[in-house]
Amino acid sequence: MHRLWALVVLTINAPSMEEVSFMRAGWIVVVVMVVAMAAPVWAAPQELSLTPELGAAIERLLAGPGSGADLDAAAVTTLVQMARDLPVGGEFALPRRKGLSGALSVFTVAVPFARVVPYAYHPDIPSYATMPSSIRLQEWTSEAVKAAMRQLVANLSQPRTVHGVEREVIVPNLDTGGYYEYLQERVIALVPVEGTMVLASVACQVQPSSVGRRGLVVGDDRQWNYLFSETVGLGGALGWVKSYMYEGCSLAFFIPEQEKTRVVSFKWLRAGWSGINMVRPSHILEGMRRFGTDFRSILESPSLPSLAETIGLAAKVRGLPQDRLAALAQGALTAMLPQVSDRQLSELVRDRQYLQNVPRDEWERLAFLEIWKCRLGRTSSLTSCLEPLASVYP
Repeated sequence: MHRLWALVVLTINAPSMEEVSFMRAGWIVVVVMVVAMAAPVWAAPQELSLTPELGAAIERLLAGPGSGADLDAAAVTTLVQMARDLPVGGEFALPRRKGLSGALSVFTVAVPFARVVPYAYHPDIPSYATMPSSIRLQEWTSEAVKAAMRQLVANLSQPRTVHGVEREVIVPNLDTGGYYEYLQERVIALVPVEGTMVLASVACQVQPSSVGRRGLVVGDDRQWNYLFSETVGLGGALGWVKSYMYEGCSLAFFIPEQEKTRVVSFKWLRAGWSGINMVRPSHILEGMRRFGTDFRSILESPSLPSLAETIGLAAKVRGLPQDRLAALAQGALTAMLPQVSDRQLSELVRDRQYLQNVPRDEWERLAFLEIWKCRLGRTSSLTSCLEPLASVYP
């Protein structure tokens, strides 16, 4: 899969945050947000002490993206050994790294490694299938890399390394509505550690993100309904803010544990405005929780469609003619309309103009997620899940 996402919080006085951490198998993505003065202050997490050996292993792996070289196997082994000893549910601050704030989280998915990794990293499954409250769009920029990732997930017993560049757009922040787009170099590798194959994902931003733009979380975040605008700034009184994710790097490990998979995520981030880093470890951890909750619930769902069916569903949505795709996407928008709190966005949805202001890949996200929610037994605008696309076929 891919990536770990984190939500960045830009703070004014007392901060709060949302960090979106995702992985399609080892990644983290981050949303910068500014927190209003009334926002609660998160308890400071315990800082994890890193030995010189651990620190050196981290630096060797973070040098991997863009290098074209295999990941340092000894460094992977050192960090996986440490990760196996951390408590499940553990959340820690990390020492600052080159001015970037850091955090680490550990959780398990009650699904075997061989099932988790293909859903998380298959390039023909959109990232929002497993990270819907973190990712709007995540895609490799090269068809050759996509082909290499298909080979990687098809044979998890063979060591393999894939390098590439990803374009990533995150969903709006819960408090400010800000969302961001950026490019990141990523390396994903299957590495044997003490007789067990683990997946390691390492990613670093290529350059600062696009300026933060205004979006909207519609209703309960667990419904996965989001709207986007091209307006620069954040919501409420923070409309003047020009915020950026300046730098970000992440490490993620997927480690088999019998019938479960341990997911261990490291994230470092510098984000804010005027070049000032406003991010705290607690902000990153809150985003990691947001990601982990969805990732677990989707992959552990007894209603989860098979891998082949999921790939086919995504292909069907991508292949829909414009008018049929628009009908399905508009149905999703109309269903969320009663909960749209932004007047301008509400008018665009009601007047059927919203889709004219967003790219086709956003139409596809809206359509896929309505079908996906229906298949998973969640609230959806569809009347039937037996033939998900029946409503748009003649």
